[in-house]
Amino acid sequence: MTQETTKYKTSEIKRKRDFQRSRLYSAQTRLLPAGLSGRQFDPDGINGHLQIESYLKRVVESDWFKKRWPYIISSELWVMNGEGPTARGGATTDNGYVIKLPSWAREERLALHELAHVCTLGDAHGKVFAGVLLELIRYWMGQTAAAMLEDGYTKNIVRWTPYEVGALMPIQIQQSPNGAN
Repeated sequence: MTQETTKYKTSEIKRKRDFQRSRLYSAQTRLLPAGLSGRQFDPDGINGHLQIESYLKRVVESDWFKKRWPYIISSELWVMNGEGPTARGGATTDNGYVIKLPSWAREERLALHELAHVCTLGDAHGKVFAGVLLELIRYWMGQTAAAMLEDGYTKNIVRWTPYEVGALMPIQIQQSPNGAN
């Protein structure tokens, strides 16, 4: 299967209940005690979001990433400062992909978490999202971090599906003639 290069606005995505969000968050926090939250991006400075944007653009421009998600283009990816305790997220707009991260969330594992949302529009924190997050963590943060996250998935009963190169993402399945409408 090949990936389509169609962009989707967040408003076009059918929302479904996010059943495993809290379990996935708990699984991801298992990386913290082991010191595996990844690199920190200037949590106290005003330019931390620009450091994250530069990092994520390098991720998106890598051959490894392009092979998996060719429809995501680095020139259309922006990171903005989030405001407030819960102002974190990834979304699409007419101009590309926007990731918001407040100063408390400026670490590699959370930047990759939000990038996984961009890669899996329409899946919230579902099985596909969890598999893509694990794939991103494994490649960019290493096998130890991935093993800790996978262990967290098991302990917190997070359902995930291994990512396969060329697999359709949830939004593409929703809009295909044979997809669930």
